[in-house]
Amino acid sequence: LRSTICVSGGRSAMASTMEVEESKEIDEGLYSRQLYVLGREGQRRMQGAHVLICGCTGLGAEVAKNVILAGVKSVTLVDPSPVSWRDVGANPYVRECDVGVARAEACRGRLAELNPYVTVRSESGRAGSRSESEWAARVAGFACVALCDAASDEEMAACSAACRAAGAAMIAAESRGVFASCFCDFGDEWVVSDPDGEPATSCLVSSVTQASPALVTVVDEQRHNLEAGDVVSFASCVGAEALNGREVRVVSISSPYAFEIEFDARGEPPYASGGYATAVKRAKTVRHRSAATALAEPGDFFLADFAKTTRPAALHAAFRALREWRAAHHGAFPATADDVAAVGEAFARARAAEPYLDGLELTNEDERVATLLARGAWAEISPVSTFLGGLVGQEVLKACTAKFVPVSQWFYLDAVEALPDDYADDAAGARFEPRGDRYDSYRCALGEDVAEKLRRLSYFLVGAGAIGCEMLKTWALMGLATAGDGLVSLTDMDRIEKSNLSRQLLFRAADIGAAKSARAATAAAEINPAMRLKPLELRVGPETEDVFDDAFFAGLDGVCNAL
Repeated sequence: LRSTICVSGGRSAMASTMEVEESKEIDEGLYSRQLYVLGREGQRRMQGAHVLICGCTGLGAEVAKNVILAGVKSVTLVDPSPVSWRDVGANPYVRECDVGVARAEACRGRLAELNPYVTVRSESGRAGSRSESEWAARVAGFACVALCDAASDEEMAACSAACRAAGAAMIAAESRGVFASCFCDFGDEWVVSDPDGEPATSCLVSSVTQASPALVTVVDEQRHNLEAGDVVSFASCVGAEALNGREVRVVSISSPYAFEIEFDARGEPPYASGGYATAVKRAKTVRHRSAATALAEPGDFFLADFAKTTRPAALHAAFRALREWRAAHHGAFPATADDVAAVGEAFARARAAEPYLDGLELTNEDERVATLLARGAWAEISPVSTFLGGLVGQEVLKACTAKFVPVSQWFYLDAVEALPDDYADDAAGARFEPRGDRYDSYRCALGEDVAEKLRRLSYFLVGAGAIGCEMLKTWALMGLATAGDGLVSLTDMDRIEKSNLSRQLLFRAADIGAAKSARAATAAAEINPAMRLKPLELRVGPETEDVFDDAFFAGLDGVCNAL
């Protein structure tokens, strides 16, 4: 299956929209799955929230896609930079025919198709600024601001300060080759109404000691999951009736089945039976530091890889060194060996001067991250942007609903293991040079030999639902199965339902009732017309071994189970 459709602004000729009424009611048919997570109050809050996304790179488009599908009130896109071939390989909402068009406007129409309940608009003006007053005028009225391509620390600091003054949450993120960065600033006192989204723990009480503090033991079929400082309420106690209806603080945890409470039971009748202890869920206040403060004093990092405990600090210094170089070169990326060396020198200066690096025993690989980051910073590859866009999208939803605790405050990720051994070798430079097509980022990040291998792969995708749609979108941007005998076979027996539309990005309202595999293949081919796909509607099992036989699997490079 191939497609040559290229309509700037989206599939308007192919898709109709659901009828949308101006109402505060929740469309349960569309949002049924996420209502289990957010609840009706959380969904209502989100439906009234306005989100600003500055930077419509592949990362910015991923963030926009996720929050639009979730159902915020509006999303405003700001990015006047023209679409380049780099964008075509990273942003699923621009096409080859959009090269030269302003990025925000190029992807606005296709993003708007994702959810007719969400207003998607683009604004003129530069995406970044070092002026707090400029940011103040821009962020007014928004619940959350996502800054997806900051070129300097000063830009991040100005945006953070303006958001704080406006009462908006701010998230800054960067996708640079195989490296990712995310920073959250939700203000000095961000109140989280529901820190974990879990129902309150309730346990049957086995005993209560006549002591001060009283020791409460619960039946050993269920752990209490409490922490010191939590508050519990009691009900239905026979004996020790003074506890009934009372909320008391947990003083200490004795075991998974016992805890002490701030209650003097020495004069109370002995506990007999029937009581329940239920955790009282309380709002939690999160205190974040501004970007200006947190850049210099990052504090604890959100650890993504427990095998790289020192890596976040090294990456913090490396990303700062990269932004320092970009700020001095009008937002450009390092392009020559001298440019890369200059970023490495800035990292070395930070290594010697920054208190958060003082005494830290960095590994040899930690010491090289600035050079590796600078070498491929120009590249944006879909797997990294997809992951980071999911993370940032999740943080945006936390800001819009006041549910769940946000990342505090720095998150870094790298996949240096994927880099070729000679990645930093100047003599190998030709393999990493752009050639003026949609695969330039993959050449820059991984080398032409790896990019070519990706284009010749044959894969079998089982399932074209939420995960399957994300895989197909990412593969299309990577160029999977676009050369040689490469082919993506995909199978899914299901038909598209309305509830699928809030999380399965390749489907639209007009697709309801159609086969998932066929519509997903068509949509993936629109992203990359050179992609070869074979949609099937067969279950993988004994009854289809005549189709999925030894010869079929022998012709594959891999299988992705997306069920």
